[in-house]
Amino acid sequence: NDLTPQFTLTHSQLPCYSYTCGRQSQKKSWLFAQRPPPQLFDEFTRASSSPRSVNALLHQKRAQDTKSIVSAESPHMRNCPIDCASIYYIGERRSGLYTVIPLMAGVPVQVYCDMDTDGGGWTVIQRRVDGAVTFDRTWGDYRDGFGDLRSEFWLGNDHIHDLSTQGEYTLRIDLEDWSNKHKHALYQSFSVEDEEHQYRLHVSGFSGSAQDSFSWYHDKQSFSTPDSGNICAEISHGGWWYNQCFYAHLNGAYYRVSYIDGIVWHSWKDSDYYSLRKVSMMIRPRKHPNKEKYIVTV
Repeated sequence: NDLTPQFTLTHSQLPCYSYTCGRQSQKKSWLFAQRPPPQLFDEFTRASSSPRSVNALLHQKRAQDTKSIVSAESPHMRNCPIDCASIYYIGERRSGLYTVIPLMAGVPVQVYCDMDTDGGGWTVIQRRVDGAVTFDRTWGDYRDGFGDLRSEFWLGNDHIHDLSTQGEYTLRIDLEDWSNKHKHALYQSFSVEDEEHQYRLHVSGFSGSAQDSFSWYHDKQSFSTPDSGNICAEISHGGWWYNQCFYAHLNGAYYRVSYIDGIVWHSWKDSDYYSLRKVSMMIRPRKHPNKEKYIVTV
């Protein structure tokens, strides 16, 4: 299958990008698909009865195969973009779909890059716009990611972890209500731990036009989903870093009226749980731009 993204950089601009997103052999193409070949999935399923173990084995296999490709064809795997800021630095200024290879994982992942907001270079990790995608999902869904990168989606906790722990990252949250009023919240420090530590959140350093409803209450909280046994997640119908329960919840149900389990930023209107119309979360290295930080030579 042709896995070339919507926007493709030339070979001279970014050899790694050109190679990983086009003309790879069928043997290699499974690395960039959302699901592995059926025969490989069946092999790992027989080896382990635990879905989590199967996912770990698949992730390990992807990493091993990626390393072998890098070793065998290193001329094509130089100057790999580790996030959207990397792609911004080499001169790409169009928002859209791109492929990046986070340092910690070494495995390609497709992302949506916002090249327009506040200087560009943002890797979008979550977006809500119209309620087309349900966010009442399982632990596995939130771990792996779901939705449409061009519309509503959650990038996946594994990917968010890989991206946010490869350096010092900033988080930007954009909020819009049903009167088209827009505000944003900016956090100078953002990272998410791995699955073993339940994707524990680290967020601090607030500024922005909105009041803070996130860091002061949700920092250092573990991630929970409706199927993980957390009562807040069950009644709020979405995965999030719950405390008891939340003052911000951007993965709630999509409503055009106010409900407690909606898309909530509590300080938007202190009198009720106003459900927002559009929200997005995106991250970028704290220093932007910085050649040494954004481009890695393999």
